[in-house]
Amino acid sequence: MADLEKSKQNLPAFDYSGMDAQTVATLRSAEDMIRHACKDYVLKVADAVAMAHDELVHQVDEHNNQYSEKTFNLWCESQGIGKTTAYKLLQVSSLLESSTPNEQKILESAPASLLYAAAKPSAPDELVAKVKDGSITSSKEYQDALAQIKSLQTQNSSLLHSYETERGRADSTEKRVTGLQASYDAAHKNEEYTIERAKKLEQEKAETEKQLEGARQAMQAAKLRGDKLKTENEDLRARPIEVAVDPDEINRRAEAKAEELTADLRRQLEEAKKPPTSDNGESDENRCYDQVIHANRLISSSWGLAKEFYKHLPSEGADSLKHIAADMIGRSLEQIKEDLKCL
Repeated sequence: MADLEKSKQNLPAFDYSGMDAQTVATLRSAEDMIRHACKDYVLKVADAVAMAHDELVHQVDEHNNQYSEKTFNLWCESQGIGKTTAYKLLQVSSLLESSTPNEQKILESAPASLLYAAAKPSAPDELVAKVKDGSITSSKEYQDALAQIKSLQTQNSSLLHSYETERGRADSTEKRVTGLQASYDAAHKNEEYTIERAKKLEQEKAETEKQLEGARQAMQAAKLRGDKLKTENEDLRARPIEVAVDPDEINRRAEAKAEELTADLRRQLEEAKKPPTSDNGESDENRCYDQVIHANRLISSSWGLAKEFYKHLPSEGADSLKHIAADMIGRSLEQIKEDLKCL
């Protein structure tokens, strides 16, 4: 059996040079007859192989037994048809069955090699359509069109790969930009915080400097007052005593001053010695108690006044004014104690 997989493109080319026109025409006619015979042979064998395949694989016998692809392959080998050729013939049969009557007429006139190519499962749909409508009539035209499609597919694949690469780079760049933007935003926030913190520290510094300046001024004023008091004390210490102190004169003056200060107290004492008269219902005991309390407050007030003056008296020597005043106050206190004992 002739090898059905061979196409004219795989056969050696015959050299027609040197032949007369009649001979060339006769040979060309013979070639057409061979091509038609091969085409008819392929179509008829394809129908036969498809019929056997349906019977052995898709049909079930009367005993419900279904045969396998292996059985089909064994049958094809028994007919001199290889496994590869058998399935190509099945593809041709399927191509014819999926075509319209008009398309079948066009396919029946197509070369066997073109039928094999268009029947492949990997054949592009657009090329199969062109074979069926007669736009492609030779295997060469089909292969050229297939090469163009593959070239376009390669270009598209390359473009797709380039696009995916550039897209990946764009995504990577976008991620870096997003990261940089986030870093910038964080840095900007930190910068704003730093600026605000610096402003606050500057304000605190200015306030501290104001307080420090106020403290310095207060300290300077205190130093000036201290220096003034120191100078006054030194002047007082350096001032000579112009008049000799007469103790009897001092006692007299003190007694006169005391007489003046206690005049009101004595007046009240004189009032207290008078017979008690009460025309408002108040008891004599309460009135006398109130007068004693009042007198005691006067004594306390007088002592407070005397104490302030006493602090400023000079204390140097046994005959100093402070010593004399202390002696006078002590006698007055003793007198008060004696009077309390007698009352």
